[in-house]
Amino acid sequence: MGVFSSLLTLLSAQYVYHPLGLPVLRALLAAPSSRKLNAHLNSAQTDLVLVALKLWNSMADYAGGVEKRRVFEEFAWGNKVITPVSSLIADLTNLKSLFRLYNMRRRGQIDLAVSPFIKPDIRTLYITFILKFIQPTSTLHFIKSTFLESHREIFLAIFKRLHEDPYPLVRTVLEASWEGIWQDNRLKKTLRIGLFGEKTLALVRNCTLIWAYLTFLSAAANQTLCKDYCRNIRSREYPS
Repeated sequence: MGVFSSLLTLLSAQYVYHPLGLPVLRALLAAPSSRKLNAHLNSAQTDLVLVALKLWNSMADYAGGVEKRRVFEEFAWGNKVITPVSSLIADLTNLKSLFRLYNMRRRGQIDLAVSPFIKPDIRTLYITFILKFIQPTSTLHFIKSTFLESHREIFLAIFKRLHEDPYPLVRTVLEASWEGIWQDNRLKKTLRIGLFGEKTLALVRNCTLIWAYLTFLSAAANQTLCKDYCRNIRSREYPS
């Protein structure tokens, strides 16, 4: 999977190579392969989950998102109908697996000097994958609308414990939410208001307050206090 991810990223870099990668991409999105990729997300091996998410991200990004609709349709969001009897069990299993990805962080304290996108953990990769479907520049508006209407809880789960994430990831989430959802007048107003209710705004406010404080500490060159504060965040002992 790692080889396919790197191959798609390499071929996507130049327009002249896009036709070479399309057969690979479409083969990966075919039913047998996509089912295996979805199954890997529920693996107990974190390395397997990590590589699978890297591949899903590469497929969604390929050639500017030329097959983003197929990626969206093949990803196991938790609404795949298998049989009338087992569909509910399958849905619950998929959802449980997806929400589990949000808790899979790299252990250790936050290193403010390193971008989380250089060596992302599972949570970062999963959030990055989700944000691809709400980008403000996306021409596939119906994908954004369908995702936010059908998988509302998956999107809102991003904001839980977002204050524990590195600043570049927090900023990316907030900018994508503002530009891709709140400022997108093509989305229903009731949908936008429903997403950013009191509970979500409270979580956003918590993020902005914490990272404003960390920015102040960093500017004051108080690296020891800044690192201690990050450690407290990770241990869930941060100030209220």
